Amino acid sequence: MKKVFRILVNVLISLFLILALVIAVPNLLGMRTVAVSGDDMHPTVPAGSLVLVEKATFAGIEEEDVIAFRAVGAAPEVQRVVEVIFAPPGYVTWGDGLASENPIPVPYENVLGVARIWIPLLGFVLVFVSGVPGKIIAGGILLVLIALFFLLGKGKEGKAAAGIAAAPADEAATPPAAEPVVETAATKPVTEAAERINPTPADAKPAEDEIASILAGLRGGGGRSKRRR
Repeated sequence: MKKVFRILVNVLISLFLILALVIAVPNLLGMRTVAVSGDDMHPTVPAGSLVLVEKATFAGIEEEDVIAFRAVGAAPEVQRVVEVIFAPPGYVTWGDGLASENPIPVPYENVLGVARIWIPLLGFVLVFVSGVPGKIIAGGILLVLIALFFLLGKGKEGKAAAGIAAAPADEAATPPAAEPVVETAATKPVTEAAERINPTPADAKPAEDEIASILAGLRGGGGRSKRRR
């Protein structure tokens, strides 16, 4: 269960980092992010999409380009250019999901740029974290996930350290195996002598007989010496 929980925490932290990169990297590259709130460009650009917009010159925007622009007193909108107006500079736009073109031409100074990439659903997240409550909630969730990540990591390291500490104790309790003795010409007499002193069960009886014979001879020799005196 802890392993599954650890994987879930890692996935959530990765998602937070990916979202932060998607929002921050375009700004570093001179682009900006726009959240699509309406269905003007449905189904090409669904509502809730996150659009990466690149700044462009007036001459760099052509018909069929999808542009993001800011209407007066309204949130950014995304529509397709159907006509370029040279005097004054501007564009006639039409949303793929609308029945007709936009009746009010878009002045060039209101254009944010050309939409290069759009990612569905991430626009909702951008809108949420753009406000103060969303930033507080997102920051709190991220801090909790990071704390859980380190706590789970410490628990795993503690178990690994305990296993490493127990290994030397097990090794110390197990005596080392005796190395086999290789018999050579120099050690053969020693081996034979040891076998005579500590005979095997099969040779125990002949060794006892040999000792008894030697003792009997010593006793007999002692008796003859006394008679000669």
